[in-house]
Amino acid sequence: MIVYHNYIPLIRERLVKSLSLKNDECDVIVERCDGSKYYLEVFCIMLNFQEDEDRVINIQTHTQKAFSSVRQKLLNKANKQGQFSTERENFVVIELNDRLIANDFTILSSLSDGYKIKIDRDNMTNVDEGYDWETSVFDSPETRFIKGVIWFHLGNYRERKILINPFYK
Repeated sequence: MIVYHNYIPLIRERLVKSLSLKNDECDVIVERCDGSKYYLEVFCIMLNFQEDEDRVINIQTHTQKAFSSVRQKLLNKANKQGQFSTERENFVVIELNDRLIANDFTILSSLSDGYKIKIDRDNMTNVDEGYDWETSVFDSPETRFIKGVIWFHLGNYRERKILINPFYK
C-alpha cells in the first residue's frame, strides 16, 4: 500500500492513467497516460533477529549466496513464484525495514559481485574500491525481464533509488 499510495497523486496530476492491484500478475500495475504499463513486484527486507546458542545474531543481507540476502530473495521470487517471467517492464521494489543494517550497501553489494577494495601491498595504500559489476544478479537468466530494482527505506517511497538492469531490452 505504501508503493500504491505514492502513485495516486500522479493520477490527479495526469502523469499516470491508472493503478491496478492484480495479485496473480504482480503487486502493482501502473498504466501511463500513453497506455503503456509497468509492473511492480514488492517485497521487504525485514530482519529477523535470532540468536544462536552463543547469543550471537548473524544477519547476511548483503552477500550473494546467503538465503537472507537480497539477491537470493529476488531469485527466489523469480524461481518459486514465477515472477518476472513475462517480457514486459518489470521492476523489483524493495522496502528496507532497518536503516542500521539494511541500507544502500545491502542492496548494491548483494546485487553486484560485492564491494571490493584493492590495496597495493608494497606501500599499503588503497588503489581502487567500489562495487564489482563484472558479474551481477542481472547475469542470471531469471532476471532478463527485470528492467530495474527500486529500493526505499521504511515507508519512504518518495526517496526511492533505482538500479537499471544493463541487459534489459
